[in-house]
Amino acid sequence: MQEFEKAVNQRDTLIEHLTSSLEQALSARDSVTAQLNALNSIQLNNPTIDNVNLQQKVNDTFLHFIVINNLAINVQHCLECFRLRLWKQR
Repeated sequence: MQEFEKAVNQRDTLIEHLTSSLEQALSARDSVTAQLNALNSIQLNNPTIDNVNLQQKVNDTFLHFIVINNLAINVQHCLECFRLRLWKQR
């Protein structure tokens, strides 16, 4: 019985960790999206800005967005797979 309780606690800890990681990744994605929108707004509203430097910042921010978004997708997928396995075990 102790092994079962230990396994349940490990499962619960893993679910909490995955959920927290997903929340952090989604929050980071939203933050990068806001930064990207702000950079695009600056570029559109002020044509006298050094467009090469600003475009590089936009590109870098967009790459960060892609990485963070993929992380969020992967964490969400892990969480869904884990929940599916739990459901199948019942």
